[in-house]
Amino acid sequence: MFAYLGPASWLLVLAAAAGSLCFRRGWRGPAFTGLTACMVLYAGVIDALVLQRRARVIADSGKPESTRVIAAVSLQGTFFHKARAVELLDEIARDASAPTSLREAARHLAVKGG
Repeated sequence: MFAYLGPASWLLVLAAAAGSLCFRRGWRGPAFTGLTACMVLYAGVIDALVLQRRARVIADSGKPESTRVIAAVSLQGTFFHKARAVELLDEIARDASAPTSLREAARHLAVKGG
């Protein structure tokens, strides 16, 4: 697990240890609420990092055009930051220096709502 997930696995181990400690001591309600909140925050942070990475790939003019289009299409997969993804697509659609296929894909995806 550590080799596959990397640094995130340490967070999972800590969460599991904290959760088992809280559940054994009878703090089930606060532990469940706290762990749920932490999981949602963790997913939101991961979603933001992925969105940022995809935006960097789209903006990198050294990358192949197909890679940039795939990164733009994958912006649809964001959940927590849908509005920012649509803003990025609008920016790409208006960017005159972007390749035509990338602008067209961004325009189509922005109309669909990300």
